[in-house]
Amino acid sequence: MRLGPVTLAESVLQVTSHTAHHRGQVLARIRELGGDPTLIDFVARLWRGR
Repeated sequence: MRLGPVTLAESVLQVTSHTAHHRGQVLARIRELGGDPTLIDFVARLWRGR
């Protein structure tokens, strides 16, 4: 494991992938509870004209 400063690109990658992980966890839990989570994919929303 490398310790020390990270680049801006590495930081952005960490933030986006970590956020996506938690969104997936929340959506999975909503489904487990019988819910139907809303569409959260930005590009898919654009394709659907929303």
